[in-house]
Amino acid sequence: MAKIQPLPEVASSPSPCSPSGNDSSRILQKPAAYTVWMKSLVFNGNGCTVYGADGSVAFRVDNYGCRGGREVFLMDRAGKTLIKIQRKSFGVFRRWEARRCFDAAGEGFGEETRPWFRVEKAGKNGAAVTIHGSGRTYTIDGPSKWYPQSSSIKRPIAEVAGRAVSSLAPPMAKVKPLPPEAAAASPSSSSSQEGEQKPVVYTVWMKSLVFSGNGCTVYGADGCLAYRVDNYGCRGGREVFFMDRSGNNLIRIQRKSFCMFRRRWEACRCLEDGEETRPWFRVQKIYWKKGGAAAVKMHGHRRRTYTVDGCSRKSDYKISGADGGVVAAIARKQTASGVVLGEDVLTLTVGPEADHLLVLGLVVVCGLMNRCL
Repeated sequence: MAKIQPLPEVASSPSPCSPSGNDSSRILQKPAAYTVWMKSLVFNGNGCTVYGADGSVAFRVDNYGCRGGREVFLMDRAGKTLIKIQRKSFGVFRRWEARRCFDAAGEGFGEETRPWFRVEKAGKNGAAVTIHGSGRTYTIDGPSKWYPQSSSIKRPIAEVAGRAVSSLAPPMAKVKPLPPEAAAASPSSSSSQEGEQKPVVYTVWMKSLVFSGNGCTVYGADGCLAYRVDNYGCRGGREVFFMDRSGNNLIRIQRKSFCMFRRRWEACRCLEDGEETRPWFRVQKIYWKKGGAAAVKMHGHRRRTYTVDGCSRKSDYKISGADGGVVAAIARKQTASGVVLGEDVLTLTVGPEADHLLVLGLVVVCGLMNRCL
């Protein structure tokens, strides 16, 4: 479950709870600030995620159908359904109805027979909300304002919350840890893991944590963020930086073009006092080899040092050493139950003798070759 940086204590809010029928239980002494990310935590799914002021997931909507579906469910962090929202269409006049859900004793899941509230469009950028049986009404005015008509609050709650959450950093996501038998070293370990007896497994998500950005995110076996690439330009850019979780540059990767068939990628290591003047390694495509391949040359070596076999397949390739032995392999990630995830969620297995930073740099180069980041 993803987590974001907590708000200051002045903007903190109580832990999320299920809606109740008693309106007085929802009266707060001060505005509560939530962060709403209009993305689902389910890969390739539509929905949204709501974070509380403590930075943890509070509520979520996971819509497995198309955007703007006829029916969605608002759930708490554990996946318990709280509200069912349905779209009712009467020609061009559409409205949305919401019903509260509950656990019927001995009967499983249930819901109220009458709608809790209804929402209808009103005007150009507004909507009218009617609460069933209470006579209370609300108005949604514009894309980001919400407030009761009879409220004494001078400013919309959304605006107060907006100022409170504007200082938040991008969410530092977390994925499910691997089983103990596949556990690996901590992400903060050094790039050379010569003392490890077991292969180290990373999860590579070919998405950036920056909104509307290109890049990739690397998670360690413990499920925490280890490395990332945030490319603010177009896909397959000329220059990207490979960073650790804190944003410190580790590798700078540049594309060198001499013609269509003479492109190569050069990587320089970044140090605290600057970066190395000579490239650490160079990567060049081998066009005549079936399935796509790339040759990797380390600085100071005339001959090919590593080979990336099948690099044009995006989600299934291997990195071999000069002796032909496989030092790392990448494939689509599978869950413990055997479900294969999307093509942008990969498992990287690095051998015990390999330089982890070098292998991760080659994965980034392959992503640039295939315009995946």
